[in-house]
Amino acid sequence: MHPTNPGDEPLLDDLGGLPAGSFGPPAAPEVRRAILDRTSAEIRWRARRRRFLTPLCALLAFGLGFSAAWAFRDAVVGPAVPPHRIGQAEGIDPGPPRLALDPAAILEKVPAVPLAERPGLLKQAGDSYLAMQGNMEKALDCYRQFLEIAPEDVAGRPAPGDPWLLEALKLARHTPRRR
Repeated sequence: MHPTNPGDEPLLDDLGGLPAGSFGPPAAPEVRRAILDRTSAEIRWRARRRRFLTPLCALLAFGLGFSAAWAFRDAVVGPAVPPHRIGQAEGIDPGPPRLALDPAAILEKVPAVPLAERPGLLKQAGDSYLAMQGNMEKALDCYRQFLEIAPEDVAGRPAPGDPWLLEALKLARHTPRRR
């Protein structure tokens, strides 16, 4: 036995010490077998519960998701956005939708049209390359030619309908370079 300090409080009141044989095996083999059977059954039950509870919860969540989708299948989400208005701010009228032409076909027309109409075709080809094909190199080439031959009032400051790339090129032309 360990010596006790006089200031220590006992863990249980009115207990002078543990009864003799507290840490020894139970006296009767029937008691040992009853404890083992009960403990084994409890351990098996916990393992089964753990094994089946996770898939049951997943199945329940899956079923709730499908039932929620089925319950709200007729709910109105909101007004559909027409395809020509996607990505545009409200209150801005884009005008009549333009026919989408192949940018290569537009570029073929450039040498045959009068000089005053060429900037418009080059801008339209650049817009088509950028918006429809995502080809920034060809769009840059078209916009560069547009800025070279367009009058200064058109090629000057960015206009409200200009694509972001043309707007950046126009701003870069008027920004002083750092040296």
